[in-house]
This record gives sequence, structure tokens and C-alpha cells, in this order.
Amino acid sequence: MTARLHRVADAPAFRPEGHTGVSPVRLTGTAPEETISVVLSNYEPGAHAERSPVPVDTVYVVLTGRLTVSLDNEQIELSRLDSLFLPAGSVRAVDNLTTETASMFVIRPNR
Repeated sequence: MTARLHRVADAPAFRPEGHTGVSPVRLTGTAPEETISVVLSNYEPGAHAERSPVPVDTVYVVLTGRLTVSLDNEQIELSRLDSLFLPAGSVRAVDNLTTETASMFVIRPNR
């Protein structure tokens, strides 16, 4: 495989089920030979991703703003450059409880 450049301006947008106020674009993982998917997700103030299990090991990296991840009885606030590893099957919800837009990378193996 050779190197492949992906420009954010060309990244395809999509609408994940159970996400309200979230605007994700797929930066990598669009070609069959790409084994890792990187998604840039922008969470508007009040945005919410419903409680659901992650299908595969997943890493969140917050780029701007603050996001609250709810796991079981625990709430974890992530700020700029914080990361969170979620093993496959982890049940989580994500909320932007602030008045500013938050952005994060969602990184996982491509299935």
C-alpha cells in the first residue's frame, strides 16, 4: 500500500444513528486497504450521542472544547488533547454540556 493523503475538505460526511447535533466526517478508512478509520466529529452545544456499545476498540481524542462521556455510573469529562480508550462492547453516551462547539477524533479499526 502507498501513502494516501486525505483532505478534510474532501472528507465524506455521514449521519450516525442516535447522534443529535453531531457532524462527523470520515478522514480515513474510506478505501478497503485502509485498516484504521479516523473520524472528525463536531459536537454543537447540547449535542448528544445516545447510550450504545462501541462495536470495536475505540479511542476518543478531544481536539477542542469539552465533552462528557457517560460509562455505567461514571461520567468522564474530556478536555483539549485528552484521550479515552474504550474496549469493544463498552456502553457509552457522549454529551456536549457546554455553550461552545467541541471536536474530537474517533479512531478505530476499520471493519
